[in-house]
Amino acid sequence: MKRFRVKPGDPILPLGLTNLKTGHSPVFNIYTTWDPKDTTAEIWRKANGKHVLIITSGNTPIYEVGTINRYKHDQTWNPFFYDNKEYTYNVEMVDWATLENLPSKIEKYGSKLRSYVYK
Repeated sequence: MKRFRVKPGDPILPLGLTNLKTGHSPVFNIYTTWDPKDTTAEIWRKANGKHVLIITSGNTPIYEVGTINRYKHDQTWNPFFYDNKEYTYNVEMVDWATLENLPSKIEKYGSKLRSYVYK
C-alpha cells in the first residue's frame, strides 16, 4: 500500500455518534443537511482499530486511501484520536463514500460511527 507523509493536523469539528442508517447525529441529520450526492464521508482507522468518519463537501475525498494524518479541534486546537498504547495521534484513511452510498458501508464498519466535519 502506498504511504504518504504525515500531515501536521487539519482542523475538524465533532458531530458526535452518527447513525449511518438514519443520518442522525447530536448536531443534525447528515443526510438531510447536506446533498447526499455532493458530500463525501472519509473513513479513517485509529491506532486502536476503531473507525471514524470525517465529512467533506464534494463527491470525492480530500485525501487518498492510505494517507496518514493527524487532526485537531477547530476551536481549541487540541489533537483528536490519541492512542495511549501506541503513543500516536495518527489515523489512516481506509475507505470513503458519498453520503448517498454511505449506507453500503454499514456491514463493514458498523451502523454508528463517531463523525467529524472539516472546517
